[in-house]
Amino acid sequence: MADRKTPDITPLTHKAVFWIAVPIVMANIATPLLGVVDTAVVAQSGDPRQIGAIALGAFAFSALFWMFGFLRMGTSGLTAQAYGATDWNSMRVIPGQALLMALGFGGCADCRAAAFGSGGFVITWRLACREGADS
Repeated sequence: MADRKTPDITPLTHKAVFWIAVPIVMANIATPLLGVVDTAVVAQSGDPRQIGAIALGAFAFSALFWMFGFLRMGTSGLTAQAYGATDWNSMRVIPGQALLMALGFGGCADCRAAAFGSGGFVITWRLACREGADS
């Protein structure tokens, strides 16, 4: 097997770190904005129950997103370490393991939703709409 060339490592400057950080900051800002936009759209109806259901859904989505942030951050860190050590095998294996974990977590969530009917977000919405019809 032929030896692979070691990667070119460019000097680390503040400008380089800034341009790497900008997309990460934008991605982290986008998640809470989903809840804000949903709330603004549903607020047009004026029903406080619907606004409450959207707020609950946005909170649950945000909590789940950040609970699985370990997968994203852990994968990035371990892959960067493997890159720095020029461990090409680990650079291939680590993202594959993270993908398998994500698919496994997603499969478990689908099984839970199938076992309990239609899932937590839909049940919350139905309860909010049913209470609105009762009053």
